[in-house]
Amino acid sequence: MEFFTKIAPILIIIFGLVLVVVLAIGLISMLVKGDFNKKYSNKLMRLRVITQGIIILIFVLVFFIKFLD
Repeated sequence: MEFFTKIAPILIIIFGLVLVVVLAIGLISMLVKGDFNKKYSNKLMRLRVITQGIIILIFVLVFFIKFLD
């Protein structure tokens, strides 16, 4: 479990960067309003929600690991 608490900040940074990229792509595609937006807007929204969920899950796991020790 100690290994997970050491790599958790790295995972949060990686998924945070993925989240920023997905959010930027979604916002830009909404502004352009082309075929890309019609085809991928729902998929980008799902990817953003899944990425946010993973980040929250990492936070919760680290909290419980630290709380149990």
